[in-house]
Amino acid sequence: MKTARLLLLSFVIVALGVCCTQPTNPARKRLDKELKQLQSQMPYTLFPGTSIVFADAFLNEDTAAFVLTASMEDIGTYFLTDSLLNSERNIARILSLMGDSLCGLLESAEVGYELIVLNDGDPQRKLCISPSQLSTILDKMKAGALPPYTMRELAIMEIEAMQFPSQVDEGLWATNVYVDGNNIVNEYVDEDASWYDLSPEEIEFVKEQTIADLRATMLYAQIEAYKKEHLSFVYIYRDQEGNELLRIDIDANEL
Repeated sequence: MKTARLLLLSFVIVALGVCCTQPTNPARKRLDKELKQLQSQMPYTLFPGTSIVFADAFLNEDTAAFVLTASMEDIGTYFLTDSLLNSERNIARILSLMGDSLCGLLESAEVGYELIVLNDGDPQRKLCISPSQLSTILDKMKAGALPPYTMRELAIMEIEAMQFPSQVDEGLWATNVYVDGNNIVNEYVDEDASWYDLSPEEIEFVKEQTIADLRATMLYAQIEAYKKEHLSFVYIYRDQEGNELLRIDIDANEL
C-alpha cells in the first residue's frame, strides 16, 4: 500500500510554511521570506516516482495558496477526498504534526492556507483553512475536545477507497489491503512464482529493499507517527492458486 498519501498534506505545509499579502509584522515578514525562497525552487517533484509536482504558490487575500499538479491515478492514491481533507479531525492531525512553533507563527501572522491539486488545469482536491478556523481548531485541540485522526484510522479510510485487483507490475497484482490489529496487511498475487525459492539471506535482502521503498515515500514525522501507534506492515505474496510464497513483516521501528 502506498502510504505517502497519509501525510502528504503535512509535508507540504511543514516544508513550505505560508505567507500573507502584506508582511507588516515580523511573523508575516518571516513567512513572506520563506515563500519567496520556495518560489525560486519551483517546479519540483515532491516524491520520487510519482507525478506529484509542487507547481506554484501565490497570495490570496488572507491565505497562502499552494498548487500541486498530479495524474488522476496519483491523486486517487495519495489524497483523501475533499470532505475528509477538510474535516476538523484531519486538520487537527495536520496541525499537530506542524507543531506548536509553526502553528503559533501562523496565528501571529493571521494567515490561513489553501492547498489545490490540479490535473490538466482542473482542480481535483482542495484544502482550505481560514485564519479564524485555524485559531478555533487550535483552541479545541488545546482543550482536548478535538482528537486528530490516528494513522490507523487514516489507513482504514484509505483502504475503503481502494479497488482490487490492481496491477502493480508486470504479472504482479495487489489483491487486498486490510488492517488486522496493529498490522497493515498488503496481499499480492504473482503470476510468476518461480523466483520465490529464496534463501534466508535473499529474503532479508527483499525485506531491506521493501523498507527502503517505504522510507522513500515517507517523512520523518510519518515514520514517528507509525512508531507511536506501534503499527507494522505485512506483505504477503501468493501464487495464482492462493498458496503463500513469501511473507515480509516490518515493524515501524525498523524504518
